[in-house]
Amino acid sequence: MITFESVTREFSVGNYQHSTLKELFSFSKKRPQPGKIYRAVDDVSFSITPGQAVGVLGRNGAGKSTLLKLLTRIIAPSSGKITVDGSISCLLEVGAGFHHELSGYENIFLSGSILGMSRKEIETKLESIIEFAEVRDFIYEPVKYYSSGMYVRLAFSIGVHLDSEILVIDEALAVGDANFQAKCLKKINEVKASGKTIFFVSHNVNQVENICDACLVMEKGQLIYQGETTQAVEIYNQLIK
Repeated sequence: MITFESVTREFSVGNYQHSTLKELFSFSKKRPQPGKIYRAVDDVSFSITPGQAVGVLGRNGAGKSTLLKLLTRIIAPSSGKITVDGSISCLLEVGAGFHHELSGYENIFLSGSILGMSRKEIETKLESIIEFAEVRDFIYEPVKYYSSGMYVRLAFSIGVHLDSEILVIDEALAVGDANFQAKCLKKINEVKASGKTIFFVSHNVNQVENICDACLVMEKGQLIYQGETTQAVEIYNQLIK
């Protein structure tokens, strides 16, 4: 279960002021003057039941990323209450944690550990991760020599093999070619079929319709719709016209 109860997240937008041209081009840091308060998420309430696949749609700046950071406890709410009953795996930035000098094999253990997998769990899933990523011939080569496609395939493969009750995905399918994206969609639907909860943020409405049972639509920090995916897509398409 995931529950947001009247959740608001505010940021103070500082106003840096320089009194002279010298100060403007200097490297000295000046403290920001008190600025206005910006509400990235404004009094948002919703609930997601276990095993549900929920998409989040909204224009740039609508509050989607802040919503994800609140859900994954990267930031805390300014007010309101968030309840998450279950372990969370995140695919917020494909490739985060990779070390370019290390091999693909070594990065599986490094990145897997950063994303919350135990060494035993990584060893158990190692073959599946390599097979899914299609990089077996290069697995012992440093990832700095990987093509961009090989890089993202390995990164996504590590993330999607995490063993958790809730899988949070933010634009992770915006990378890779069409064939790999289709493969990723199939894998996510397998995760969904296993009964795990999915929280999926994307600008690609076709992917959202393929994966999600229900949707949230965000606009200017507010939740303007929660419900059936087809209706959510219609509302989103009206917003971006």
